Amino acid sequence: SFCSPNWEKCAEVAGDVTTGKVPDLIGGNRYEFRVRAVNKAGPGEPSDATKPHVARPKNLAPRIDRNALLDIKIRAGQNFEFDVPVIGEPAPSKEWNLKDNMVINTDRIKIINEDYNTKLRVIDTKRSDSGKYVLTAKNINGVDTATVNVTVLDIPQPPEGPLKPENVAKSSCSLYWRPPKDDGGSEITHYIVEKVDTENMRWVPVGESSSPSLRVEHLIEGHDYNFRVRAVNKQGESLPLTGQTAITAKDPFNKPDKPGTPEAVDWDKDHVDLEWTPPKKDGGSPITSYIIEKRTRFGPWEKAAEVPGSQTKGTAPNLTEGEEYEFRVIAVNKGGPGEPSEASKSVVAKPRFQAPTFDKTLLQDLIVRAGQKINYTIPIEASPRPKAKWTVNGSPIEPGVRADIQTFNNQTVFEILFSVRSDTGRYTLTLENKFGQCSASANVTVLDRPLPPGGPLIVSNVTKESARLTWKTPLDDGGSPILHYIIEKMDISRGTWSDAGMASSLTHEVVRLVHRKEYLFRVKAVNSIGESDALEVDKSVIVKNEFDEPDSPGKPLIMDWDKDHVDLEWPIPKSDGGSPITGYIVQKKEKGSPYWVNALHVPALQNSGTVLDLTEGQDYEFRVIAVNSAGQSEPSEPSDVVTAKARYLAPKIKSPLNDIRIKAGQIFHVDIDYIGEPLPDVTWSVDTNPLKTDSRTTITSIGYHTIVHTVNAKRTDSGLYHLMIKNSSGLDEGSFQVGVNLLISSSFLNIACTVLPPLNKVEAISDEATANATHPANLSLAKNK
Repeated sequence: SFCSPNWEKCAEVAGDVTTGKVPDLIGGNRYEFRVRAVNKAGPGEPSDATKPHVARPKNLAPRIDRNALLDIKIRAGQNFEFDVPVIGEPAPSKEWNLKDNMVINTDRIKIINEDYNTKLRVIDTKRSDSGKYVLTAKNINGVDTATVNVTVLDIPQPPEGPLKPENVAKSSCSLYWRPPKDDGGSEITHYIVEKVDTENMRWVPVGESSSPSLRVEHLIEGHDYNFRVRAVNKQGESLPLTGQTAITAKDPFNKPDKPGTPEAVDWDKDHVDLEWTPPKKDGGSPITSYIIEKRTRFGPWEKAAEVPGSQTKGTAPNLTEGEEYEFRVIAVNKGGPGEPSEASKSVVAKPRFQAPTFDKTLLQDLIVRAGQKINYTIPIEASPRPKAKWTVNGSPIEPGVRADIQTFNNQTVFEILFSVRSDTGRYTLTLENKFGQCSASANVTVLDRPLPPGGPLIVSNVTKESARLTWKTPLDDGGSPILHYIIEKMDISRGTWSDAGMASSLTHEVVRLVHRKEYLFRVKAVNSIGESDALEVDKSVIVKNEFDEPDSPGKPLIMDWDKDHVDLEWPIPKSDGGSPITGYIVQKKEKGSPYWVNALHVPALQNSGTVLDLTEGQDYEFRVIAVNSAGQSEPSEPSDVVTAKARYLAPKIKSPLNDIRIKAGQIFHVDIDYIGEPLPDVTWSVDTNPLKTDSRTTITSIGYHTIVHTVNAKRTDSGLYHLMIKNSSGLDEGSFQVGVNLLISSSFLNIACTVLPPLNKVEAISDEATANATHPANLSLAKNK
């Protein structure tokens, strides 16, 4: 055996024979064979093995293994494969057939034939791959044939046409078609029907049917439609079968034409009797009935009655008394209701003959604003329709551009869209027909802005900053009381109006005007509706007093002064402004202060005065204001600055004059205060010799101070210093002793002494000595040990 690793003896033949037969092989097993030569010495080496050989008949008719051919069902797009063993000797040929056509290799179908096997593989199956596959095996010993059924399940083919619409009516039709030639391998479960309105070209479902027919409902009369049908099985929907031509949804006969316009031949408070003419065409079908429709004014149409088609008159019952109606008639045949007739003239449900009457309380007094509407809408009862007459204050009102007057069967309307003040008055309505008349009246008040205030606008009591305005009440207050008056002013140089106040009376004082400016004034009356037009002055007004203020006085002169007062004198104003000077106001201001204060009032005939109660030593300025009946002038130019102090004062030295002793080389400084008016002259001397300014000594006299300042004092600076101050009121003088000591050498004992007269004042030795030193010091001696 080919599968066994062991060789075994299977036959033996005579030595002169080179052929042999191996018995007892097992059919279907694969074997190899080899031969050994044998002599007396024993078996020789074996020959090479034969090729493998299957134990089988040498001649065998083909036989197909039918166990490999089982019927199958698959969905379209899936794959299937048959792998079929085929025996026969010699190896038979294999051929596959489907529907009498040999199956060949394609991009989807693969056939692989081997000696004892054949394979058929189909991928991405189609419905056309369905059918009975026939496998035929042939060799010289015979033929074998086997079959297998393959079903590829798919959506059905479209239903068979034509798609026939029959029994077409205005809202429906019947559709008929035939089942599809191929149901896709699954039973047809139902059909889906769709329609398309050619106006919008949008397909919409109609319904489903299990049989090849359907009654289509809900069509719109007069519209054109087409239809399509799809067959449905378990795999899905087929492609559609579409109708070849569109149909129009309409009855096989037309609707009747519209009847003639109905006329009211009689009426009462609850019904109206109507007559009309039949339609010119009945649409091919007899008129079966007439529908009478009614509507109230601006209301919807609704059915009122229906009468047989054999009569052209009828009664609309159950009407509401006093309501206004219109009527129309619709003819009906087998095709349905036709087009309605034209509407009848309006008819009021009321007795046919009646004298006019209305509710007089509805004609009420009105108060409206100008520009608003005056409206009276009065329900009336009368038959025949009455004539309406309106009057105001007894004068007839004719319909025209401003007044709109309309009278209907059940009401009369009076309207003025845009009222004016002159529309105010008593309005009277009179209704009249041949059976009687009725009238009533009401007052109408139109409120408007008042008329302008009564003129003239008088300007009086003009001053430099104010003026008084006077006017009269308006001739017409606009129907509403005057609330107040608005006053406005215009500075002509600016050219714009501005507010000048409000007044509740007929006069107003305008203030805060600018002196010498030219003004216009105007006044408006105000009520609850608004402001009137303005009443304006006839001519402009220059704002000024009857007399002008005087010119400013001249610059005040300082005539005399003392420590607590100053005497002033000033030139009078060049002009008194047309009115005598009534007095002067003297004002003062302390130096450094921004404020002027009144210090003195001086009578008109006097141009001088004394300002008292000044603070000694304080600097002052003064100015003068002239006053007349028109007011105060501008202030004068300020006076020169003056100090509150005595004008004449004998000189007096205020600082003490103390003797001074200093060391040579040091600074000698003396600062002396004094008083005196006028300012005294200052004279310094040393030992009767005038003291002069040089490179070391500086003498300064400023104001009420005099200073002597000497640097690098020397022995020669010693002496009696004398100060004399003198003015026209007297003189004062004083002296003090100054001693300058030499330095003592460190190399020998030296005593520095200054021989001075007996001292009766304080003496001081210090690094820097001044005349006003107050701390005494002793004379010091130093020695070198």
